[in-house]
Amino acid sequence: ATGDPMVLNKWFQTQALSDLPDVLEHVQRLTQHPNFRATNVGNFRSLLMAFCLNANAFHCKEGYAFIGSVILQMDGAAPQLAKELFQSTKLMNWKSYPEHLGGLMKAELEHLSTSKTLNKELAAAIDQALR
Repeated sequence: ATGDPMVLNKWFQTQALSDLPDVLEHVQRLTQHPNFRATNVGNFRSLLMAFCLNANAFHCKEGYAFIGSVILQMDGAAPQLAKELFQSTKLMNWKSYPEHLGGLMKAELEHLSTSKTLNKELAAAIDQALR
């Protein structure tokens, strides 16, 4: 997919919201797509934030770990996008999810909290979520 940025972003979003069983792996590959730029707000929201809305693909240990790794990567490159992604994941609401998902979400929050390079705003949001 190349060409018009709006069409490309819609295509990224459609891929992220797919109900195919390999959506996580597909989204991970799409982050390497030649026309994908994580620091491009439209690309970022269309692929990564849309993925967080895909309940079947996102709500698992691997989905949380993938988005956690993206949050850590983006925190250095585009801290505001990292915080926006963190907020869109709903990880901070881990207590309201069923125990098995809530436990996985909390574990990812704990993993994120160990990063020594988090910006202060994101670190505070993660700390608040763990309370």
